[in-house]
Amino acid sequence: PTEDNQLTIYTKSYDADSYVTVEVRDTDQFVAMLAQMEENQTFATWFSCKPEIEFYDLKEYTAALIKDTEKENNNRRRSARLSRVNAKKKSNTSEKPLLVFPFNADEEEFCTAASNLNELRLARQEPASATSGRESVQPQDSDLNDPQVDNENEKVKGSARTHYITIREDDIERLAPGEFLNDALVDFWMKWISGAPNNPDSDVHIFTSHFMSTLWSDGAKAVSSWTAKKKIDIFEKKLIFVPVNSDLHWSLCVVVNPGSIANNSEEEYYSKSLEGSFLLFLDSLSMHRKNKIARSIYEWLNFEWKRLKKRGDKPQPFKKDSMPVLTPHIPRQDNGCDCGVFVCRYAYNLFQMRSNRFSQFDMSDNCSDLFADSDLFEFGMKDIARIRVEMEDLIRNLSKVYLRMKKLEKAKKKSKSNEADGNSSSEVAAAEETADGGNKSEVADESFDSNGENPAVVKKEDESHETSGDVSPVSKEKENVENSSDTSRKDDEVKNSEEPVQSNEEQDDGGSSSEEKSQDLLLEDDSSVAC
Repeated sequence: PTEDNQLTIYTKSYDADSYVTVEVRDTDQFVAMLAQMEENQTFATWFSCKPEIEFYDLKEYTAALIKDTEKENNNRRRSARLSRVNAKKKSNTSEKPLLVFPFNADEEEFCTAASNLNELRLARQEPASATSGRESVQPQDSDLNDPQVDNENEKVKGSARTHYITIREDDIERLAPGEFLNDALVDFWMKWISGAPNNPDSDVHIFTSHFMSTLWSDGAKAVSSWTAKKKIDIFEKKLIFVPVNSDLHWSLCVVVNPGSIANNSEEEYYSKSLEGSFLLFLDSLSMHRKNKIARSIYEWLNFEWKRLKKRGDKPQPFKKDSMPVLTPHIPRQDNGCDCGVFVCRYAYNLFQMRSNRFSQFDMSDNCSDLFADSDLFEFGMKDIARIRVEMEDLIRNLSKVYLRMKKLEKAKKKSKSNEADGNSSSEVAAAEETADGGNKSEVADESFDSNGENPAVVKKEDESHETSGDVSPVSKEKENVENSSDTSRKDDEVKNSEEPVQSNEEQDDGGSSSEEKSQDLLLEDDSSVAC
């Protein structure tokens, strides 16, 4: 503040040598801001002084910006740690899966779940013409594979592996505005748009973010099994999607035509008929170091080239000079939280363009014409906000189908268990039906408890076990009376003990025996339990 710029009224808030630091996102915004300040009388005085800062003074004048950036990064890391801690503290109810994808259901149910959506509905259909007047190749189904999964989400059959994505309520909470998408949501999006047919013959392959993190930490050999066990030749693929999650930021690297690396041996790339081999790097904030990611991809490609014993002039053909990294002009975010959503939309766009030919000419002009001819990359922040809402709608719609399916499966398993445990009860019911047809409905309508057992029958069996020799109480009482009246001969005693049972079987043609009557009384006493 000086007398000239009329800001002396703020001297209590400023030191004598204070300054203001302004952060802008791009050059155009910066130039526009300077033009407005020069036209303003209040700020015009500032431009009468030294117009530029020497390079060695930049750190001093941007100290406040650097400090603020560090503070913001620390807050983001602290927020991420708190999210993980809070997730562990949640109750078991909130941790129950809402959806495990993919699951077996009719395609019609999947289409119905996404019927009112945009990208997520179109993703289940054949790709439309993404470009005009460009040569296309016949599209094939896609594939999403990732063996780096938990045991509970992994099924192995021979050499095939399927990655199952579990989504819970706390994952859906990350779809709220201002929240960061996690790997479960990004993986779900990738698997949904690809249709997830797990077809090794597909010309599109999609990894999860675990691939890149494992490649960085453990090297190319550690991720080689991800495709080797499924007998997938990555050099037969047209597009390989590699999402990157690092430093609380998402970006997307796409390997294009790795098997056509020999076409890049020419000094100039102008052919529209020959496929070009290159890397596409899409970063909505230009935050990740593309060269670092490219070096790791080159390492992996060269390792696979050697493992699969591919023929060529060079043992390690993939490097910066032979396989360039392209960064075409793409929509970018204007905040610090939507990077994951941008990656989802980038992946959707390129997947819809999978029928196009990515030629040497596209490689020569940074894919400018390829992207300019398509309206897929004409989207903004309103579309990004809409994608968050529609992804939640799709997950909840699929959750209804999934939970209903699991409920039916559980009911079927319980029914089978009841049938296995109810064999003896069925035999008892059949025996009573044969002895007395009038008791058929009474036994058949009895309900089962949560353990698959019939309470009335169980109690009836327990009561009958309390009597000796499985003889009814009425028969036992009659037996004791006859035994006490005739005790002179042991043989007669045995005979008398058998006579009541025999007489019960012969009384009242078609009637119930004393044992059956006692059982009927038990059923009547336990009618409330049976109901």
